[in-house]
Amino acid sequence: TGSRVTIERINELSPRTAMIGYCAVMTLWIVLFARTETALPTPLVLLLLLVPPVVHFGLGYVVADWKALWFLALPIVVSAAAGGLPSALWATIVLLTAFPGGPLVAGGVYVREWLARRDPAYVDPTLI
Repeated sequence: TGSRVTIERINELSPRTAMIGYCAVMTLWIVLFARTETALPTPLVLLLLLVPPVVHFGLGYVVADWKALWFLALPIVVSAAAGGLPSALWATIVLLTAFPGGPLVAGGVYVREWLARRDPAYVDPTLI
C-alpha cells in the first residue's frame, strides 16, 4: 500500500521532476512507439495512446504554471529529429501537440489553480 498514487503524492512532486519526466516519457513514446511500424496488439496500442494525454495533463497540474506550455515544443523537436521534417510523424505530432496537448496542459494548470483556491488556507495573491 506504500506505492499507491494519491493526490497528496502528486502534489508533492516538484515542477523539475514533472518537466524531466515529461521530456523522458514523450521522447521514449515518440522514438519507441510512434515512430515504429511494428504491428502491436490492439490493447497495447490503446494503452500506449493514453500515455500522452495523461502526461500532458500531469505536466500542467504538477508544474502549476503557464510556463509549462513551453514544453510542448519538445515532442515536435524530437519527432522532427526522429522522423525528419517531411515525415508524417512530424506533422502528426505537431497537430496532436496543438490539440489536445496544449489544452490538456492548460487544463492541468487550471485544475491545480482551482483546487488551490478551494483550500481553506488559500490566500488570494492580489490581496497581499
